[in-house]
Amino acid sequence: MCLRTDLRWQSGNLDAIALGNVMAAELILIIEDNEKNLKLVRDLLQIKGYQTLEAGAAEPGIELARRYVPQLILMDIQLPGMDGVTALSQLRSDPVTAKIPVIALTAFAMQNERQRFRSAGFDGYLVKPINIRELLTAVGECCAQSTSHPGPLPAGEGGVASP
Repeated sequence: MCLRTDLRWQSGNLDAIALGNVMAAELILIIEDNEKNLKLVRDLLQIKGYQTLEAGAAEPGIELARRYVPQLILMDIQLPGMDGVTALSQLRSDPVTAKIPVIALTAFAMQNERQRFRSAGFDGYLVKPINIRELLTAVGECCAQSTSHPGPLPAGEGGVASP
């Protein structure tokens, strides 16, 4: 058993909030600026036993990815500041984060958009509103195929840490 921790980027600090003891599971980074979508995805993943990291914008999300090397990243395309496609490019250019699978979360549902995101290098594509079954299937498949080797968050990780 290890301590499951919910990490959230706020005001330049990384806040870690202990959520209780659960079995170690894959660590998934959610980069989403819409609070309701973020909560839905986070709650679904945590109910299924995944550990989550959260960021409301691309820049802190990239920092969390470098620091914790999650098994998977779920990333909104339309983010404040840097968009998801640009953030993906930065992740792919960094040897630490280059092999982490990234699934695009977007309201763009047209077939040509799906191809555009695949061509940009995303490993998957989920349309909003989020279909729970599709989300959990895509997450499970990506985690099973992931070549990144993150461990669970360190036991006792808590309080406020600098990124």
